[in-house]
Amino acid sequence: MAPLLPPLLAAKNPATALAAAQLTAIALPAGHLPDLRAAVAARAITAVVRRPAPTLASACELTWLARSPIDFARIESQHAAYCAALRHMDLDVLLLDALPEHPDSVFVEDAALVLDELVVMTRPGAASRRAEPAALEPVLARLRPRLLRIEAPGTLDGGDVLRIGQRCFV
Repeated sequence: MAPLLPPLLAAKNPATALAAAQLTAIALPAGHLPDLRAAVAARAITAVVRRPAPTLASACELTWLARSPIDFARIESQHAAYCAALRHMDLDVLLLDALPEHPDSVFVEDAALVLDELVVMTRPGAASRRAEPAALEPVLARLRPRLLRIEAPGTLDGGDVLRIGQRCFV
């Protein structure tokens, strides 16, 4: 079995580097990537999205920006357009309910890395987001039979991962 993530770029944060090392240890058979066009034509792709919670406008995690007013009606409109665009591309859209207790949970891509043969549940760097993967895990477990987790003290936000072919960069 070939490594899933050769090579993985070194991360600056030691906890993220540990998560990267955990990801590197995952192995899949060579040639595992399907033809995306064929998968879409067969309606084999499911887009998992979560409705935005009203708390997103007032309690989202901010790292580098000062809090400023957020128009929740605009968020809802943009999210509906996003879902419509996914459906227009002939993807199955699995729309999950909002989680008001997790304002940032609309960003499902941070809670998990969904790869062709498996799901890697992340461990977000922000403590306020650490419960999000557990809320998403039961849904993703139905879509992928193999599920792995980033363990403490490792941290990883899925939005910090770039996948190109058979390589993932953190």
